[in-house]
Amino acid sequence: MSICNISEVEPRICLKETNSHPYHTSLSHPDAILDFLKGYMEDLTTECILVFNLDNRNNVINFNRAAIGIVDMAVSTGREIFKTAILSNASSIILCHNHLSNDPSPSEADLIFTRRIVEAGEVLGIPLVEHIIVTPEHSYHSIRSSRPDIFDIDTSIVAA
Repeated sequence: MSICNISEVEPRICLKETNSHPYHTSLSHPDAILDFLKGYMEDLTTECILVFNLDNRNNVINFNRAAIGIVDMAVSTGREIFKTAILSNASSIILCHNHLSNDPSPSEADLIFTRRIVEAGEVLGIPLVEHIIVTPEHSYHSIRSSRPDIFDIDTSIVAA
């Protein structure tokens, strides 16, 4: 019989404050998200997924890069998406990812991913309020605006 030592780990978030990303910036519209990201995502050579953690007034608490992908794809799970949201005591989140092709249209995989995050957020009590796709040329696509049905959760089904 072997004995294992199990130690407690204290999760920590390293927050960076810069002049270009002020704390408590309101992101109430996709244009505000695009302005917030100017200079941050335009020089990226791979797709990445950002998560903005919001307080109860939709002000940014912090944001993190949940995934770094390849030229045409970034993959993430709910674990990476909600980790800093939980640790930051966020009330809600906004997802943002980039398309290097300069076409901000969502793929079928983008829509399925968004739906899964909406469902996970419902379980955790941290709703996804928006998913924005941006391009290096500063165009964007709001999945909430184009597909609001993805954000609708049927809460009438109650588990026994």
